[in-house]
Amino acid sequence: VVKSVTGKVDFTAAGSSKFSALTAGQKLEVGSAIRTGKDGVAIVRAVPGAAIRIGPDSQLVLNEMDFAKNGQKVASRKALIELKSGTISALIDKNDPETTDFRIKTPQGIAAARGTFYAVTVEGDQAYVAVKEGQVGLQRLQKKAGDEGKTE
Repeated sequence: VVKSVTGKVDFTAAGSSKFSALTAGQKLEVGSAIRTGKDGVAIVRAVPGAAIRIGPDSQLVLNEMDFAKNGQKVASRKALIELKSGTISALIDKNDPETTDFRIKTPQGIAAARGTFYAVTVEGDQAYVAVKEGQVGLQRLQKKAGDEGKTE
């Protein structure tokens, strides 16, 4: 769910190449792509208890978003955001770290956290991760001919 939008922010639904203006309150499906302009910023709740702030000049795809409860207790919270370029910051509820699988994928690797606040930036062929609170695990993607998508 889109919580707020400032400046130029567009999105496209999964399987579409037509971008439209993103608006607050809008619900996004798995596979949706978001891009921000030079003045664009959006805050999106990927799953309950996990939100991202998409900075200016950024492009990403919402590859996975899943949430389940068992009564009043969170059973699982899962998200995979593919950051193509730019910067996103993630704030994840630290009260349920064992049920949270929140990952940001870049062309270079995957940054995963459970109950923290961190940011990931992709500039050209480099990725940067900054952790403000908590811990983030990094997994580098192995790039060899014929091994697309494998990790080490």
